[in-house]
Amino acid sequence: MFKALARSAQKKQNFMITVRIARFGLESINEDTTFLIVWKRGPEKQNSSKVELNEFEVDADLEDVMSKVSSFYSKDHVTYEKKMCNFCIVKVDEDGTQTEVAHTEVNMAEFVNHTDSAQRLEIHSDEYSGMFLEVKWTISETAERNG
Repeated sequence: MFKALARSAQKKQNFMITVRIARFGLESINEDTTFLIVWKRGPEKQNSSKVELNEFEVDADLEDVMSKVSSFYSKDHVTYEKKMCNFCIVKVDEDGTQTEVAHTEVNMAEFVNHTDSAQRLEIHSDEYSGMFLEVKWTISETAERNG
């Protein structure tokens, strides 16, 4: 109820969120391993293509693009109410079993009205050291709404 009351004084705007997964890597790895990067917002999720890393190739350039339309709330069209999402790093075993090995949370509101804003995320993992993800955010106003 408090959230609805606070939002009553704010303007709701729809934005197209586009996140480009640019690079993923680790400090080191001992065996050939396949990963997926999963972008999650609430019950919705989108997966990257598979990323294969090994002791010789500990990082990879990616060109995966994920997008959705979502509403943001603001009183002044400059500062927007927080809207969190998660990036989950999933290990894919040879038999197809998927296990989340790390995740991090990002406030997408910081990138509203930005184009190709780069962000490097240092991600803590108990299993892998030096894990990072580089993404580029473009969040621009749109008239459509799909979620």
